[in-house]
Amino acid sequence: MAGLKKYLDQLRSLPEEVPIEPELKPERQKQDKKIREEQDLAAGAVMQAELAPGNAAGPAPRDGDLVFVHVTVKAASGAALFSTRAADGGAGHPIAFLLGKGRRAPRGWELALLAMRRGGRKLVRVGPAYGYSHPDCRMEPPPGVEPSQPLSFDLELLDWVEAERARATGDGEDLLKVVLTESTHWEMARAPNEVAFSLRASALAPAGGLGGGAAYFEPGSPLSLQLGACALPAGVEQALATMSQGERSVVIVPAALMAPPPAAAAAGGDGGGAAACVVPPPPQGAVQVQLEIELQQLVQVRDMTGDGGVLKRRLRPGRGEFPVDCPLNDTTVRIHYRARQAGGAGDAWAFDTAAAAGGGGGGGGGAPLEVDTGCGELPEAVELCARLMVPGELARAVAQPRYAYQGRDDAPAGVRPEAAVEFEVELVDFEREGHWANLSWEERWALLDRLKARGNALYKAGKHKYASNRYQRILQLVDSTRDFEDQEAIDRSDGYKLAALGNLALCELGLGEGARAAEWCDKALKLEPDSAKFLFRKAKALSLKGDHEEADGLLSEAARLDPSIASDADRERAANRARLRAAEDRQRKGFGGFFKPQKAAAAGAAAVPAQG
Repeated sequence: MAGLKKYLDQLRSLPEEVPIEPELKPERQKQDKKIREEQDLAAGAVMQAELAPGNAAGPAPRDGDLVFVHVTVKAASGAALFSTRAADGGAGHPIAFLLGKGRRAPRGWELALLAMRRGGRKLVRVGPAYGYSHPDCRMEPPPGVEPSQPLSFDLELLDWVEAERARATGDGEDLLKVVLTESTHWEMARAPNEVAFSLRASALAPAGGLGGGAAYFEPGSPLSLQLGACALPAGVEQALATMSQGERSVVIVPAALMAPPPAAAAAGGDGGGAAACVVPPPPQGAVQVQLEIELQQLVQVRDMTGDGGVLKRRLRPGRGEFPVDCPLNDTTVRIHYRARQAGGAGDAWAFDTAAAAGGGGGGGGGAPLEVDTGCGELPEAVELCARLMVPGELARAVAQPRYAYQGRDDAPAGVRPEAAVEFEVELVDFEREGHWANLSWEERWALLDRLKARGNALYKAGKHKYASNRYQRILQLVDSTRDFEDQEAIDRSDGYKLAALGNLALCELGLGEGARAAEWCDKALKLEPDSAKFLFRKAKALSLKGDHEEADGLLSEAARLDPSIASDADRERAANRARLRAAEDRQRKGFGGFFKPQKAAAAGAAAVPAQG
């Protein structure tokens, strides 16, 4: 009996079992959600009364459409809590949102609007679950409206823009955008780019639709500034960040995103921040602001390193599109560049490749410098810029010392290696390797041979890091190949891959990276398990890594597979033993230093007489 009591007590002490919901696939979840909604509607969760039919012969909006709506929010008692209508005490401006997308409205609104026509008006009564408390609703209730109470909404559908033209964008999909004129460019306006754009900021038109609202800011000339410099409200910056040069769009922005940025507010003094911000805040009471923007010019300013180490500003556009027409991969480039210590002015430059070539004057006066990227021949800042330029482009960059001449022996006279440097770079042209998938097999083999030869030359010159880049490019190209014509092509590709893997191991050995070298050897041994050459290199890598016993075993195996390398294996075995002895000596010295203080302390304790 006592045992039974103990067992029951144990059962009572167990934590309460948590019911596990079955994991449903997205389609099943969507279907179940629709069924539950139909059941709720049948039970009266959303009650609608038509107040005005509107254009009864016209179409109704669909999911994804951008709708413009007047609304009055009422309590269950009928008292108005909030309204967009001027007649009901509101500002007179409608609100806009996408049906079923973006920052969604209460579900009761969506259901009613999907069955309405332009000019139609309905009174919609909902419980909290179909009002602001619906799980899909991301619209904030107006001040003073408690989302947990039953509410009535007096909705009027003014107008809409079809889903094919409208989309949600910006941080959190808070912005609603309609493109009026498409751009022919790819590059987006992002900080720290410099832009020139026309802007009209207005409230939404009382009758709804795009345009027509009363403007509160409309300068007579384009605005020219640098993005990210705290001169614009977040809403304008986010809108511009979705645009390319030549684009003209209407963007509807929450009024809260049109406040001056914090840094501008701090500098604005008595003006509450507006004085330091180019765009003034919207009128009081505004819920949304409509921006009509045309991005007329985009000057690329790029933080090349992400830490401010190299800031590049485009001075002249080139030919082609960024980034598809840039020498992103290691290749031969033809460039002009000049350099001077940061802070210089005028035409005084400490170094000019055009002048060095005998042409005199920068920016293309003499024969261009032909050089391979990825080889360390150029200051890092110059190479970083060249990789993200299109032919004909001219750019200026300010580089911190580590990206300029610090640690190099080619700093020009008048430029201190520890100083920041200003470079002016022009990309004249570069060797295009072509898109790998579009090359013929002969062109592919030729490209792989060039990469391998350049890697081998860099390795022999002791430039292991740069050689490694060439070999890794070979791996990338071979591994991306899926259109082999026959076994011969497969075997030849495997040959390039094996050579690249083995050479990568040698590069890592040259850099003292035993662990990385062993990894490359393992990949090679998967393709050729009985390769004495790769076993030998792996043994050396493991020895450098500290795995001396395993290294010794691999050396014996390599010599067994290929007796011609037996003498090399013996020499490496001796080197392995020497590394082991050196490691053991270091370990003994370390332990000796550890035990000496303890012996001294013990001797001192023995010398102290016991206290009685």
